[in-house]
Amino acid sequence: MSFVNAVLNYGPGEDSLEFRLHLRYELLMLGIQPVIEKLRKYENETLDRHIEFFEMIRNEDERELARRFDKQHVDTKSAAAMFELLRRKLSHTAAYPHLLSMLEHLLLLQLEYNPHAQHWLLLDRVVQQVVLQQPSAGSRANSDRDSTTDTCSDHIKVYDPDVA
Repeated sequence: MSFVNAVLNYGPGEDSLEFRLHLRYELLMLGIQPVIEKLRKYENETLDRHIEFFEMIRNEDERELARRFDKQHVDTKSAAAMFELLRRKLSHTAAYPHLLSMLEHLLLLQLEYNPHAQHWLLLDRVVQQVVLQQPSAGSRANSDRDSTTDTCSDHIKVYDPDVA
């Protein structure tokens, strides 16, 4: 738990809420929560302190995420709740037509067979990279870095006249 806390809270995680949330979501998807519950049974004071620290920072980060949406809580286990937050946040912005376009195209993916799960995985990874490569508020991001998103944005500007 000490290592997990160090990875989450130092380096990129020190200044980036997005990084901490991303990494924590990954750990939770990989099944760290049941492991934490099993670790609690050892009743080790040092281990319990690390678990409490993990949960304290998790709660603080989730409150900060909710604050960004002017909410008390963001239900990250509910696709409908998260979609509604995005819809409200983007509804009167230039990004809204792109959200609709993404949803329209996602509807065209074949949903009946599991072999197409790799499409969803690919989309998930692309969005993760976009989130991780954007400079967050208060981050120490290097402004002249050559990121994938910068390169993609340049290509979009060349091929799509609607993008300024």
